[in-house]
Amino acid sequence: MKIETIKNIAQNQKFSNCSYVAVVGGEVLLFSDFLSGVTFIDGAEIESLKSCKSAVVRDVCGAAADVQKKLCELFGADTECLYFDGSSRYIKLSEIASQPKTPVSVAAVEEREFLCKSRYDYCDLIKLVELLRAPNGCPWDRVQTHKTIKGNLLEEAYELADAIERENDFDMEEETGDVLLQTALHSVIACERGAFTESDVLTRVVKKLIFRHSHIFGGDSAKTDGEALGVWEKNKSLEKGQSTFGETVLAVPKNFPACLRAQKVQKRAAKSGMDFSSVFDAAASLKSETDELFLAISKRDKDEIFSEAGDMLFSAVNVARLAGVDAEEALRAATDKFTERFVAVEKA
Repeated sequence: MKIETIKNIAQNQKFSNCSYVAVVGGEVLLFSDFLSGVTFIDGAEIESLKSCKSAVVRDVCGAAADVQKKLCELFGADTECLYFDGSSRYIKLSEIASQPKTPVSVAAVEEREFLCKSRYDYCDLIKLVELLRAPNGCPWDRVQTHKTIKGNLLEEAYELADAIERENDFDMEEETGDVLLQTALHSVIACERGAFTESDVLTRVVKKLIFRHSHIFGGDSAKTDGEALGVWEKNKSLEKGQSTFGETVLAVPKNFPACLRAQKVQKRAAKSGMDFSSVFDAAASLKSETDELFLAISKRDKDEIFSEAGDMLFSAVNVARLAGVDAEEALRAATDKFTERFVAVEKA
Protein backbone atom coordinates (compact mmCIF):
# COMPACT_ATOMS: atom_id res chain seq x y z
CA MET A 1 0.00 0.00 0.00
CA LYS A 2 1.28 3.47 -0.89
CA ILE A 3 0.40 6.51 1.20
CA GLU A 4 0.82 9.99 -0.25
CA THR A 5 -0.06 13.35 1.24
CA ILE A 6 -2.72 15.39 -0.54
CA LYS A 7 -0.20 17.92 -1.84
CA ASN A 8 1.85 15.22 -3.61
CA ILE A 9 -0.96 13.11 -5.02
CA ALA A 10 -1.38 15.01 -8.29
CA GLN A 11 2.29 14.52 -9.18
CA ASN A 12 2.42 10.82 -8.35
CA GLN A 13 2.90 8.85 -11.56
CA LYS A 14 1.84 5.58 -9.93
CA PHE A 15 -1.65 6.93 -9.28
CA SER A 16 -3.15 5.52 -12.48
CA ASN A 17 -2.05 2.00 -11.54
CA CYS A 18 -4.08 1.96 -8.34
CA SER A 19 -7.47 0.30 -8.26
CA TYR A 20 -8.90 2.34 -5.40
CA VAL A 21 -8.51 5.69 -3.71
CA ALA A 22 -9.71 6.64 -0.24
CA VAL A 23 -9.46 9.58 2.11
CA VAL A 24 -8.80 8.52 5.69
CA GLY A 25 -7.61 10.73 8.53
CA GLY A 26 -6.83 13.63 6.22
CA GLU A 27 -4.53 11.56 4.00
CA VAL A 28 -5.06 10.05 0.58
CA LEU A 29 -4.51 6.31 0.52
CA LEU A 30 -3.62 4.58 -2.75
CA PHE A 31 -4.10 0.85 -2.73
CA SER A 32 -4.88 -2.00 -5.06
CA ASP A 33 -6.68 -4.43 -2.80
CA PHE A 34 -8.35 -3.96 0.59
CA LEU A 35 -8.35 -1.36 3.33
CA SER A 36 -10.06 -2.01 6.67
CA GLY A 37 -12.85 0.40 7.60
CA VAL A 38 -13.69 1.44 4.03
CA THR A 39 -16.66 0.16 2.03
CA PHE A 40 -15.80 -0.62 -1.59
CA ILE A 41 -18.48 -0.74 -4.23
CA ASP A 42 -18.93 -0.46 -7.99
CA GLY A 43 -21.09 2.30 -9.36
CA ALA A 44 -23.55 -0.18 -10.85
CA GLU A 45 -24.22 -1.58 -7.35
CA ILE A 46 -24.53 1.78 -5.57
CA GLU A 47 -28.15 1.21 -4.47
CA SER A 48 -26.97 -1.53 -2.12
CA LEU A 49 -24.64 0.84 -0.25
CA LYS A 50 -25.63 1.26 3.40
CA SER A 51 -24.59 3.68 6.10
CA CYS A 52 -20.80 3.64 6.49
CA LYS A 53 -17.90 5.76 7.72
CA SER A 54 -16.20 6.01 4.33
CA ALA A 55 -16.77 4.61 0.87
CA VAL A 56 -14.90 4.14 -2.37
CA VAL A 57 -16.97 3.92 -5.54
CA ARG A 58 -15.41 2.49 -8.68
CA ASP A 59 -16.64 3.02 -12.27
CA VAL A 60 -18.67 6.07 -11.27
CA CYS A 61 -19.40 7.32 -14.80
CA GLY A 62 -21.49 4.29 -15.71
CA ALA A 63 -24.05 5.27 -13.07
CA ALA A 64 -23.05 8.81 -12.17
CA ALA A 65 -26.58 10.09 -11.41
CA ASP A 66 -27.35 7.13 -9.16
CA VAL A 67 -23.96 7.39 -7.42
CA GLN A 68 -24.50 11.10 -6.79
CA LYS A 69 -28.00 10.55 -5.41
CA LYS A 70 -26.97 7.74 -3.06
CA LEU A 71 -23.82 9.41 -1.74
CA CYS A 72 -25.70 12.68 -1.18
CA GLU A 73 -28.34 10.75 0.73
CA LEU A 74 -25.75 9.07 2.98
CA PHE A 75 -23.15 11.81 3.41
CA GLY A 76 -24.85 15.10 2.44
CA ALA A 77 -24.78 16.98 -0.87
CA ASP A 78 -22.20 19.54 0.33
CA THR A 79 -19.71 16.91 1.50
CA GLU A 80 -16.55 16.76 -0.59
CA CYS A 81 -15.14 13.61 -2.14
CA LEU A 82 -11.81 12.87 -3.77
CA TYR A 83 -12.60 12.30 -7.43
CA PHE A 84 -10.20 10.65 -9.86
CA ASP A 85 -10.68 10.35 -13.62
CA GLY A 86 -7.02 10.57 -14.73
CA SER A 87 -6.32 13.48 -12.41
CA SER A 88 -7.36 13.93 -8.79
CA ARG A 89 -9.41 16.77 -7.33
CA TYR A 90 -11.93 17.48 -4.61
CA ILE A 91 -15.54 18.07 -5.67
CA LYS A 92 -18.85 18.17 -3.85
CA LEU A 93 -20.95 15.03 -4.01
CA SER A 94 -23.64 17.08 -5.74
CA GLU A 95 -21.19 17.65 -8.64
CA ILE A 96 -20.45 13.99 -9.44
CA ALA A 97 -22.99 13.64 -12.24
CA SER A 98 -21.64 16.72 -14.04
CA GLN A 99 -18.07 15.37 -14.33
CA PRO A 100 -16.70 14.40 -17.78
CA LYS A 101 -17.27 10.81 -18.86
CA THR A 102 -14.00 8.89 -18.70
CA PRO A 103 -13.01 5.18 -18.88
CA VAL A 104 -11.70 5.32 -15.29
CA SER A 105 -13.61 7.15 -12.56
CA VAL A 106 -13.34 6.72 -8.79
CA ALA A 107 -14.97 8.68 -5.97
CA ALA A 108 -13.78 8.37 -2.36
CA VAL A 109 -15.70 9.97 0.51
CA GLU A 110 -15.64 9.87 4.30
CA GLU A 111 -18.28 11.19 6.65
CA ARG A 112 -17.78 14.57 8.24
CA GLU A 113 -17.24 15.22 11.91
CA PHE A 114 -20.49 14.39 13.70
CA LEU A 115 -21.58 17.97 14.34
CA CYS A 116 -20.68 19.06 10.79
CA LYS A 117 -22.66 16.45 8.88
CA SER A 118 -25.50 17.68 6.69
CA ARG A 119 -27.33 14.32 6.65
CA TYR A 120 -27.91 11.90 9.52
CA ASP A 121 -29.36 8.39 9.85
CA TYR A 122 -30.77 6.23 12.66
CA CYS A 123 -27.27 5.13 13.71
CA ASP A 124 -26.40 8.79 14.23
CA LEU A 125 -29.51 9.25 16.36
CA ILE A 126 -28.45 6.34 18.57
CA LYS A 127 -24.95 7.81 18.82
CA LEU A 128 -26.36 11.20 19.83
CA VAL A 129 -28.54 9.69 22.56
CA GLU A 130 -25.50 7.79 23.86
CA LEU A 131 -23.54 11.05 23.98
CA LEU A 132 -26.36 12.81 25.82
CA ARG A 133 -26.54 10.01 28.42
CA ALA A 134 -22.76 9.79 28.88
CA PRO A 135 -21.27 10.84 32.27
CA ASN A 136 -20.39 14.27 30.85
CA GLY A 137 -23.60 14.53 28.85
CA CYS A 138 -26.92 16.26 29.52
CA PRO A 139 -28.01 16.15 33.21
CA TRP A 140 -31.67 15.67 32.22
CA ASP A 141 -31.06 12.90 29.67
CA ARG A 142 -28.75 11.01 32.03
CA VAL A 143 -31.41 10.47 34.72
CA GLN A 144 -34.27 9.36 32.48
CA THR A 145 -35.69 5.83 32.67
CA HIS A 146 -38.23 3.87 30.64
CA LYS A 147 -40.97 4.95 33.05
CA THR A 148 -40.07 8.62 33.29
CA ILE A 149 -40.30 9.10 29.51
CA LYS A 150 -43.26 6.78 28.93
CA GLY A 151 -45.64 9.74 28.74
CA ASN A 152 -43.40 11.48 26.20
CA LEU A 153 -43.87 8.60 23.76
CA LEU A 154 -47.65 8.88 24.00
CA GLU A 155 -47.50 12.65 23.61
CA GLU A 156 -45.27 12.49 20.54
CA ALA A 157 -47.45 9.79 18.96
CA TYR A 158 -50.53 11.97 19.41
CA GLU A 159 -48.72 14.97 17.92
CA LEU A 160 -47.80 12.88 14.88
CA ALA A 161 -51.40 11.70 14.57
CA ASP A 162 -52.52 15.34 14.73
CA ALA A 163 -50.10 16.32 11.95
CA ILE A 164 -51.41 13.45 9.83
CA GLU A 165 -54.98 14.56 10.45
CA ARG A 166 -54.05 18.09 9.33
CA GLU A 167 -52.21 16.68 6.28
CA ASN A 168 -49.24 18.87 7.13
CA ASP A 169 -46.12 17.20 5.67
CA PHE A 170 -43.71 19.65 7.36
CA ASP A 171 -45.10 18.85 10.81
CA MET A 172 -45.34 15.14 9.96
CA GLU A 173 -41.62 15.11 9.20
CA GLU A 174 -40.81 16.72 12.55
CA GLU A 175 -43.18 14.59 14.62
CA THR A 176 -42.05 11.35 12.96
CA GLY A 177 -38.53 12.28 14.06
CA ASP A 178 -39.75 12.92 17.61
CA VAL A 179 -41.34 9.45 17.72
CA LEU A 180 -38.06 7.94 16.45
CA LEU A 181 -36.22 9.80 19.20
CA GLN A 182 -38.38 8.07 21.79
CA THR A 183 -37.58 4.65 20.31
CA ALA A 184 -33.88 5.53 20.32
CA LEU A 185 -34.04 6.60 23.97
CA HIS A 186 -35.69 3.34 25.02
CA SER A 187 -33.19 1.31 22.97
CA VAL A 188 -30.17 3.04 24.52
CA ILE A 189 -31.55 2.81 28.06
CA ALA A 190 -32.27 -0.89 27.52
CA CYS A 191 -28.77 -1.43 26.12
CA GLU A 192 -27.28 0.18 29.23
CA ARG A 193 -29.22 -2.34 31.31
CA GLY A 194 -28.04 -5.21 29.15
CA ALA A 195 -31.63 -5.96 28.10
CA PHE A 196 -31.51 -5.39 24.33
CA THR A 197 -29.95 -3.13 21.68
CA GLU A 198 -31.32 -1.09 18.79
CA SER A 199 -30.11 -3.88 16.49
CA ASP A 200 -32.20 -6.37 18.47
CA VAL A 201 -35.22 -4.08 18.12
CA LEU A 202 -34.83 -3.72 14.35
CA THR A 203 -34.13 -7.42 13.86
CA ARG A 204 -37.19 -8.42 15.84
CA VAL A 205 -39.60 -6.12 13.99
CA VAL A 206 -38.30 -7.24 10.57
CA LYS A 207 -38.61 -10.91 11.52
CA LYS A 208 -42.10 -10.27 12.88
CA LEU A 209 -43.24 -8.59 9.69
CA ILE A 210 -41.88 -11.44 7.58
CA PHE A 211 -43.62 -14.04 9.76
CA ARG A 212 -46.97 -12.24 9.87
CA HIS A 213 -46.96 -11.64 6.10
CA SER A 214 -46.99 -15.33 5.28
CA HIS A 215 -49.25 -14.53 2.31
CA ILE A 216 -46.21 -12.75 0.85
CA PHE A 217 -43.26 -14.72 2.23
CA GLY A 218 -44.93 -18.04 3.02
CA GLY A 219 -47.59 -20.49 1.92
CA ASP A 220 -50.73 -18.50 2.80
CA SER A 221 -52.72 -16.52 0.25
CA ALA A 222 -54.71 -13.30 0.51
CA LYS A 223 -56.35 -11.43 -2.36
CA THR A 224 -58.11 -8.70 -0.35
CA ASP A 225 -57.15 -6.45 2.52
CA GLY A 226 -59.60 -8.33 4.74
CA GLU A 227 -58.00 -11.68 3.93
CA ALA A 228 -54.55 -10.18 4.54
CA LEU A 229 -55.70 -8.94 7.96
CA GLY A 230 -57.02 -12.41 8.74
CA VAL A 231 -53.63 -13.96 7.94
CA TRP A 232 -51.96 -11.31 10.10
CA GLU A 233 -54.24 -12.04 13.09
CA LYS A 234 -53.76 -15.81 12.71
CA ASN A 235 -49.98 -15.47 12.66
CA LYS A 236 -50.04 -12.99 15.53
CA SER A 237 -51.89 -15.51 17.72
CA LEU A 238 -49.40 -18.23 16.75
CA GLU A 239 -46.48 -15.94 17.48
CA LYS A 240 -47.79 -15.02 20.93
CA GLY A 241 -48.92 -18.54 21.77
CA GLN A 242 -52.56 -17.48 22.17
CA SER A 243 -54.86 -20.51 21.92
CA THR A 244 -58.06 -19.06 23.44
CA PHE A 245 -60.21 -16.03 22.73
CA GLY A 246 -59.82 -15.00 26.36
CA GLU A 247 -56.06 -14.73 25.92
CA THR A 248 -56.49 -12.39 22.95
CA VAL A 249 -58.91 -10.21 24.94
CA LEU A 250 -56.53 -10.03 27.91
CA ALA A 251 -53.71 -9.03 25.55
CA VAL A 252 -55.37 -5.68 24.73
CA PRO A 253 -53.20 -3.08 26.56
CA LYS A 254 -54.95 -1.54 29.56
CA ASN A 255 -53.34 1.86 28.96
CA PHE A 256 -55.05 2.29 25.57
CA PRO A 257 -57.46 5.23 25.43
CA ALA A 258 -60.66 3.90 27.03
CA CYS A 259 -62.78 4.17 23.90
CA LEU A 260 -60.15 2.45 21.75
CA ARG A 261 -59.62 -0.33 24.31
CA ALA A 262 -63.37 -1.02 24.55
CA GLN A 263 -63.58 -1.31 20.78
CA LYS A 264 -60.59 -3.67 20.60
CA VAL A 265 -61.95 -5.90 23.37
CA GLN A 266 -65.36 -6.07 21.71
CA LYS A 267 -63.90 -6.98 18.33
CA ARG A 268 -61.80 -9.80 19.77
CA ALA A 269 -64.65 -11.12 21.91
CA ALA A 270 -66.95 -11.07 18.86
CA LYS A 271 -64.69 -13.60 17.12
CA SER A 272 -65.75 -16.16 19.72
CA GLY A 273 -69.39 -15.65 18.77
CA MET A 274 -70.17 -13.57 21.85
CA ASP A 275 -71.75 -10.57 20.15
CA PHE A 276 -75.08 -8.93 19.38
CA SER A 277 -76.96 -10.36 16.43
CA SER A 278 -77.45 -6.88 14.97
CA VAL A 279 -76.76 -3.21 15.57
CA PHE A 280 -80.44 -2.81 16.55
CA ASP A 281 -80.03 -5.25 19.41
CA ALA A 282 -76.96 -3.32 20.52
CA ALA A 283 -78.95 -0.07 20.37
CA ALA A 284 -81.68 -1.63 22.54
CA SER A 285 -79.00 -2.60 25.07
CA LEU A 286 -77.71 0.99 25.03
CA LYS A 287 -81.22 2.25 25.87
CA SER A 288 -81.43 -0.22 28.75
CA GLU A 289 -78.02 0.92 30.10
CA THR A 290 -79.11 4.56 29.79
CA ASP A 291 -82.26 3.86 31.82
CA GLU A 292 -80.16 2.17 34.51
CA LEU A 293 -77.87 5.21 34.63
CA PHE A 294 -80.85 7.55 35.07
CA LEU A 295 -82.10 5.36 37.92
CA ALA A 296 -78.70 5.46 39.63
CA ILE A 297 -78.63 9.25 39.27
CA SER A 298 -82.08 9.53 40.85
CA LYS A 299 -80.81 7.53 43.84
CA ARG A 300 -77.69 9.75 44.08
CA ASP A 301 -75.54 6.66 44.48
CA LYS A 302 -72.07 7.73 43.26
CA ASP A 303 -70.64 4.21 43.05
CA GLU A 304 -73.65 2.99 41.09
CA ILE A 305 -73.57 6.08 38.85
CA PHE A 306 -69.89 5.38 38.12
CA SER A 307 -70.63 1.76 37.20
CA GLU A 308 -73.72 2.50 35.09
CA ALA A 309 -72.01 5.38 33.26
CA GLY A 310 -69.25 2.97 32.26
CA ASP A 311 -71.77 0.39 31.08
CA MET A 312 -73.58 3.02 28.99
CA LEU A 313 -70.36 4.19 27.35
CA PHE A 314 -69.30 0.61 26.65
CA SER A 315 -72.68 -0.05 25.04
CA ALA A 316 -72.38 3.10 22.93
CA VAL A 317 -69.04 1.84 21.60
CA ASN A 318 -70.74 -1.47 20.75
CA VAL A 319 -73.42 0.32 18.74
CA ALA A 320 -70.83 2.34 16.84
CA ARG A 321 -68.73 -0.76 16.12
CA LEU A 322 -71.65 -2.78 14.78
CA ALA A 323 -72.75 0.20 12.70
CA GLY A 324 -69.32 0.20 11.05
CA VAL A 325 -68.10 3.36 12.78
CA ASP A 326 -64.78 3.81 14.59
CA ALA A 327 -65.93 5.01 18.00
CA GLU A 328 -62.63 6.74 18.77
CA GLU A 329 -62.78 8.76 15.55
CA ALA A 330 -66.50 9.46 15.96
CA LEU A 331 -66.04 10.83 19.48
CA ARG A 332 -63.09 12.92 18.35
CA ALA A 333 -65.15 14.38 15.49
CA ALA A 334 -68.06 15.12 17.84
CA THR A 335 -65.69 16.92 20.23
CA ASP A 336 -64.28 18.97 17.34
CA LYS A 337 -67.80 19.86 16.23
CA PHE A 338 -68.78 20.98 19.72
CA THR A 339 -65.57 23.03 20.04
CA GLU A 340 -66.24 24.87 16.78
CA ARG A 341 -69.86 25.58 17.76
CA PHE A 342 -68.85 26.75 21.23
CA VAL A 343 -66.30 29.20 19.85
CA ALA A 344 -68.80 30.47 17.28
CA VAL A 345 -71.51 31.02 19.91
CA GLU A 346 -69.08 32.82 22.20
CA LYS A 347 -68.06 35.16 19.38
CA ALA A 348 -71.71 35.82 18.54
